[in-house]
Parts: sequence; structure tokens; C-alpha cells
Amino acid sequence: ILTAALAEEYNDDPAHPITRAEKTAEGWRIDGAKITVDSAPLADLFLVPAITEDGVAVFLVEPSDAGVSITRQSTTDFSSAGLVEFDSVQIPADRVLGSVAQGSDIAAWIVERIQLGSTAYQYGVLDQALKLTAEYATERVQFGRPIGSFQAVAQRLADGYIDVKGVRLTLWAAAWRLSEGLPSDGAVQTAKFWAADAGHRVGHTAVHVHGGVGLDEDHPVHRYFLAAKHHEFLLGNATDQLRALGKVLAAVPA
Repeated sequence: ILTAALAEEYNDDPAHPITRAEKTAEGWRIDGAKITVDSAPLADLFLVPAITEDGVAVFLVEPSDAGVSITRQSTTDFSSAGLVEFDSVQIPADRVLGSVAQGSDIAAWIVERIQLGSTAYQYGVLDQALKLTAEYATERVQFGRPIGSFQAVAQRLADGYIDVKGVRLTLWAAAWRLSEGLPSDGAVQTAKFWAADAGHRVGHTAVHVHGGVGLDEDHPVHRYFLAAKHHEFLLGNATDQLRALGKVLAAVPA
């Protein structure tokens, strides 16, 4: 199992890490920590971006390397994730991906594709959650009529429909640009923003329309809520994506 260790505490840009690496006579020494690393307790190898005096480098780190410690973390969706800490971890020179000059681009390439994959997963979660909620609204009867016929419920479902279509549109737009090798500045961040922002709204709509049963672990809808919250925050929430988009727009000449 190969996994990417990207997210760090107090850092909203995983492509520009805080974890540090210093050149040594034998190779490199890494110090720092990565949080909520997917499959960390099971992984055989980690991709670890770290900042150096010359830029960013991406290292291949084994869990058996001296100085590596892994602590399982609890997440909203109960997935296998962990805190991975590096205490003067010695890495041979042949375990660096590319060169230090390429490291920043390699890290950004990895982050973009994981963000896009997360958005695709989120789209599936929200699409199915909305379908389950719409079906429930036609079956649940209150005051002698299905709750879906009430204006407030219908409006929330309509807003959810627009949100899901927004995620789908921005997802495919970003995926197409990456697949065609076109400039993708802002496209992935836009898709991830929709996945986060719409994920919050649709996830809560699913629970609220279902009422008490939406929080019952015997009913499947709570799993969609947990998955939506996980992908809302994975590698940057909605605010983080807006900040990234702001940097992209600020770099464009007036």
C-alpha cells in the first residue's frame, strides 16, 4: 500500500509543506509530522513532501525507517487514518522523486489529483444522498400528505439538486482540463470548493429531511453524512479553496 502524507497542522497548502528536510552526507534528514494520512496504519510506503533550503522535495519513506512513528487517528467516517511523525528520519538519496527543482510541481500534481478524486467521490456521495432523501420525502407522510409536498422541504431538495449539479459540472470541467494537459489554475480548486460547500449543505439536508432517523445508525443515510463531512475537509475546506482561488486571481494582470 502506497499512500501520500500531505496534510499538516496549521498549514492550508499541502503542496507547500512545513515538514523540513536537510541534506546530509548520506542523503536527507526529515523532521515534522503529517496528519490524517490515509491508510497510515497499514501503509508500506509514504510519499512525503518536505521543504528544503532550495525548495520542496518529495521523499519515499518506509514505516520501518528509524524515527518514523504512526498513531491511528479517529476520523468522521471511521476510515483508516493516522498521524505520521518524523524524528530525524534518515532517507537515502535514491528515495527522492525527481529533483528538488521538480519537487514543488510533483507535490502540486499529487495534491491536485487527490483533490479531484475526493471531489469525484463526494459527487457520488451527494448524488445518492439526495436521491435517498427525495425518495423518503415521497414516502414519509405528515398531516395527511407526503412531506415532500411541503414548500420548505421541496425548496431544500431543489437547492440540493442545484448543488449536486454544480459539483458534477465543476468536477468534469477540472477533470477534462487535467486529462487534456490544459492549464488548470483554479479549476480543481473551484471543483473542490463546490464539493466542500455543497457537501455541507446537502449532507445536512439529507439528515434534516429524514428527521430523527437521519441520525440513527440503523439507517444508511448517516453514512452519507459522515462521508460528506470527510470529503468536505479533505485537503482543504471551502474557505481554503477560496483563498487558493484568490491567489490565482490576484496573480492575473489587471
